[in-house]
Amino acid sequence: EDLAWRLRFAEMISDLHQEAGDHPEGIAVLEPLLKGEMGDLEPQAAVRIRRCLGVHHHRAGDAYKALKLFGEVRRLADPARDVEELVFVDSELAEMHTLRGEYAKAEEACHRGLDLLEKAGGTARQFRKSMEVMLRASLGHLELRRMSFERARCELETASRLARSSSTTGMRALILHNLGIVH
Repeated sequence: EDLAWRLRFAEMISDLHQEAGDHPEGIAVLEPLLKGEMGDLEPQAAVRIRRCLGVHHHRAGDAYKALKLFGEVRRLADPARDVEELVFVDSELAEMHTLRGEYAKAEEACHRGLDLLEKAGGTARQFRKSMEVMLRASLGHLELRRMSFERARCELETASRLARSSSTTGMRALILHNLGIVH
């Protein structure tokens, strides 16, 4: 029980660092968990910690470590149990590849994430909806960078419609900003 509490505590601290944009501190909290300082993690926790650590590395500017961790998540995840982790990873990969100009990889990650959402009956409705918004917004952003304005408009309008009831103000603003560029 103490181990489970310590793990939850570390993840909550990591979440706070992520919200604050303090990714080196988030890395410092989570990396010891993967090095076994709290003992062996259960498979689901090991997948989740790798995903969170990958996000911190991505946002801290270390794409190499992020890609390595996301690859480990995809390799270790149980597709039936870890759907949410896999969708989160695809969402991060989509943005990472878009920003690196790797458009085919970004598109593949978006579609893989959307396919997982479509097939995942056991995930929470709110999660499915918010991640569909994120992935459609990523597709719109990708198409905008490709200068495929009609496809960008379609994806961004879909994301905007879905975002009205389920997304943060920041996400809605980002979608509208990209729609403004398209128009």
